[in-house]
Amino acid sequence: MADKALLTGINDYRSISDLRGCVNDVRNIERLLVDGLGYSSGSIRVLTNQEVTKERIEREWRWLLEGTQRGDRLLFHFSGHGSYTVDEDGDEDDGVDELLCLYDMDFDDNRTYLLDDDLNRLTRRVPDGVELTVILDSCHSGTATRLLLSPHGSRAAADPQKTPLVDVHASLRRLQRGKGTRGVSLHGENAAEAMERILSPQLSRDARHTVLARFVEPPAHILQRLHRRGTRSGFSQSQVDRDRPMNHVLLAGSKATQTSADAFIESDFHGAFSYYLCDHLRRGGGRGDLQELIAQVRGVLSEEGFSQVPQLEPESACGPFLGGRSGSGSVREDLGGDSAGEVLQEIRDELRQIRGALSDRPIRGGEARAESERRALVAVHGICLHRAGFSDKWWDALKDHLSESMRRTIEQNRKEVLWSRHVTSTDTRAVRDPRLAERERIEAEALRDILEERAAQQALAALPEQEADARPERSVRGAERALFGIPGLDCVDDFAKYLLDDSIRDAVQEEFIRVVEPLLRDGVDVEVVSHSWGTVVAYEALHRMDRSGLEGRVRTLFTVGAALSIGRVQRRLQPRSGRKPRLLDRWVNLDAQGDIVGGSLVGEFQVDEEFLNLYPSGCDVPRFLPVNPSCAHSSYFSRSNLAVNRDIFARNIAVTR
Repeated sequence: MADKALLTGINDYRSISDLRGCVNDVRNIERLLVDGLGYSSGSIRVLTNQEVTKERIEREWRWLLEGTQRGDRLLFHFSGHGSYTVDEDGDEDDGVDELLCLYDMDFDDNRTYLLDDDLNRLTRRVPDGVELTVILDSCHSGTATRLLLSPHGSRAAADPQKTPLVDVHASLRRLQRGKGTRGVSLHGENAAEAMERILSPQLSRDARHTVLARFVEPPAHILQRLHRRGTRSGFSQSQVDRDRPMNHVLLAGSKATQTSADAFIESDFHGAFSYYLCDHLRRGGGRGDLQELIAQVRGVLSEEGFSQVPQLEPESACGPFLGGRSGSGSVREDLGGDSAGEVLQEIRDELRQIRGALSDRPIRGGEARAESERRALVAVHGICLHRAGFSDKWWDALKDHLSESMRRTIEQNRKEVLWSRHVTSTDTRAVRDPRLAERERIEAEALRDILEERAAQQALAALPEQEADARPERSVRGAERALFGIPGLDCVDDFAKYLLDDSIRDAVQEEFIRVVEPLLRDGVDVEVVSHSWGTVVAYEALHRMDRSGLEGRVRTLFTVGAALSIGRVQRRLQPRSGRKPRLLDRWVNLDAQGDIVGGSLVGEFQVDEEFLNLYPSGCDVPRFLPVNPSCAHSSYFSRSNLAVNRDIFARNIAVTR
């Protein structure tokens, strides 16, 4: 019997972000094979770091298959980054190829990564009757874990592929499990300290709580090609090949909608999936049914604070590890699929949905425009009186995260929409028409009630259970308003004028159009950052501007702490459809913890992406509230808020479309 294994792991990448536990994964599996599963040390080839190249894997794969006979057991293991890129040969319905990032990873060079097509080709070489098991401890989509942030001290705009991504939720759960850290949360008094510890870049004691995602986002020009191409349809020869049955068993570290964790476990860094897989196999003497094994690993990962759910393909595969059989005979006779080339059908489904959503965005033809071409940034303020220069603070928080050329370009075309004077000045029409004034008074009172209700519910949710039961809601609402303030509460009557008086509405929207339309007519591409009640102004004004003949595009509309989330406001919108304006490429919505004005827009509006529950950087945490509502509402524009200014604003602005 010629049992063999090819084990690969990469901690130190040449040009993308490094990891910490992949080499340990390889050594861990090697020890398991020799000590518990009867493999000889000479039958195992190990490649780490700079050795893990496509050429070397191809060579070692030939060694793996040499002299194999029916009944032999083969294993291929990979620990490292995963990602995706454009499908070049037309064999994918969704226009996307998943890939494994090799040491010299370069998205522009297919010799530096292993595509799903490549893995499919390799597995098809395995002779009949030879048992192949593939273990992948990587992930191919970072879209599911919404809170993936870069560590403090890194410059995403300078080199985003070299910047690691931290899974904040998993890191926080790991931090909470540490000694002396019980009760730590993003809502507690030590929330800022917790975030600082989680996002610490040093490999210090705090780094033990930091969970890295084994995922690298494709660079901007790859995303641009995917956006332009959109989803594909049609029939190809590869789709016929996809119906061929699998000739191996695949164990993957997570579902397509999740990230695989690189974390500190016991006394060192490991891939969470690889570590607990080996641990359970070792405890069972290398025995145990595949179904039972995957269930056990899923259970312990959940208990240890990880959200990833390992996958087994085919789902009905059973029998012992390294020799699994399906319920109907050999693996070849089981479910149809694209073998390891498919990596996970769920990955394809997830990415197909993502690309489908992106393909709905109007993208101009031709090649991606250079970053140095004309770009503009337009800021739209919320209610209460604002004066020229209000957005200087916003720009100061953002500019350092843009490339030098982008920063210079936008600096020359930075604009503000000043509309508050139309609602804060004396309204003579309301004086002449008492019925309109009364309607505005009723509307303003209703909006105040909504904001106070949101603040009260937030305060009650933060109270200990027994204290919440003992204190009446009215008392909490009054205390919150008196001590901390509700953002814009005293100016809500001004916005009631906007919602009910068409002449004021037109005047406000004309301020937006006066700034934005000339830019678009001159072919300038515009980024719009709208805040609070100004999100309503931006949404409605963009719909008024939906017309042909404008050369430029509104590339991104950022709705920040959006009053669009308030149901009463939604019912008075013009239009009420929630449709994305036709001249808008991308709509990104942001909402912070404790922001009682903002909220989710999904389901009501055609938003492309949302970032919810963002940490309100720069805010002190009161005794019985998660965060000061006024501070939370303005926290997006704090210089310390890297999650917003670097990882959301700057990254979206940097992408060419």
